[in-house]
Amino acid sequence: MGIGFAAAVVSVLFTALLGLPVLAYASSSNTVSASVSIPSTCLISGAGSINLGAALTPATNYPTSIAYTVNDPGGNAPANILVAASGNWISGSNTIFYGNVIWNPTTGSSTGNALTQVLTNTLIQIPAPNSINPTTSAQVFFGIQVPFGQAAGLYTSNILFENSCQPSNSVTLTVPTTANVLPYCYISLGTYSISFGTISPGSNSPTSNVVAVNDPGGNVQANVLVDGTDWTTGSSNFGVSNTLWNPTSLGTYAGNALTNALAPTSIIIPAPSVGSPTTSNNIYFGLGVPAGTTAGAYTQNILIENSC
Repeated sequence: MGIGFAAAVVSVLFTALLGLPVLAYASSSNTVSASVSIPSTCLISGAGSINLGAALTPATNYPTSIAYTVNDPGGNAPANILVAASGNWISGSNTIFYGNVIWNPTTGSSTGNALTQVLTNTLIQIPAPNSINPTTSAQVFFGIQVPFGQAAGLYTSNILFENSCQPSNSVTLTVPTTANVLPYCYISLGTYSISFGTISPGSNSPTSNVVAVNDPGGNVQANVLVDGTDWTTGSSNFGVSNTLWNPTSLGTYAGNALTNALAPTSIIIPAPSVGSPTTSNNIYFGLGVPAGTTAGAYTQNILIENSC
């Protein structure tokens, strides 16, 4: 009796729960339209400085082999690179004209485009960055033409870079640039042969046969050194010391005996300069033929060298 009553109560409660009213919920939505305009944009960056050469010599043209990389770090449009010089390259009171620095799209060119102080479009294009390649880049190659007689020194200036798309979010990229010109001397001779003519044994030719020794384009003074070989013809010979040299012309056979070892002469070739790119000095030679020398056409090599 107790168990049956309990079951009846449970049944009534369950029926009452099932009879509760059910609440219904409804939803709705609206759409907002959004827009944005993304312009074609290019940026510019670059790292470090440019060294046009650490051991340049005067009177030398260096090809466009120095590369500088210009980047677009996050733009979205291709851009051309523009270049200019901020001014001449300066070392103390000496200058190298900015137009002596050349640029080119490719490396190793012996010719190129002279820098100006007005930004010039190189037509070298940096590709458009994208989500896969967010930074793109291109290179400009530089060379320098060092003038004859250019003084030694570390020359400095700046090369300016810009890019060309519109709008461009870049400012001018100023890159410090150096060119180091070494002390250097060259040598050339006014003549490469001396004819002493015909000299009889026991006779001589005065020390007045001149050879001009030139420095065509160096930048420091140079000392002249000289040596020579014995005189020979076939199996006959006579000694190198029968040739004499002197810093001044002499009307007699006198002076300093030539030897087989390089000897300083104390003859100085002044330092060339841009205004006077070739300088020179003279050395004079004479010859005495020893008595009893066998007849023949004799030759000798004289080495003239400079040292700076």
